[in-house]
Amino acid sequence: MKLGVALPLSDIGGDAAMVRLFAQAAEAAGYDHLDASDHVLGVNAASRPRWGARNTSADLFHDPFVLFGF
Repeated sequence: MKLGVALPLSDIGGDAAMVRLFAQAAEAAGYDHLDASDHVLGVNAASRPRWGARNTSADLFHDPFVLFGF
């Protein structure tokens, strides 16, 4: 069985060094792959206050091609 781990962007932020350290720690722990959330657009909470607890335009997401290329 192969196991992967998701990149916790809300916990480690957008710092490239932290992303690298997390990926290296996951590899050292024996995980086989790394997963990253991807969203093109977030909800503008100012214009859509009733849309609830969704990702907003203020949330952090990395472009997956740039992230995994790094």
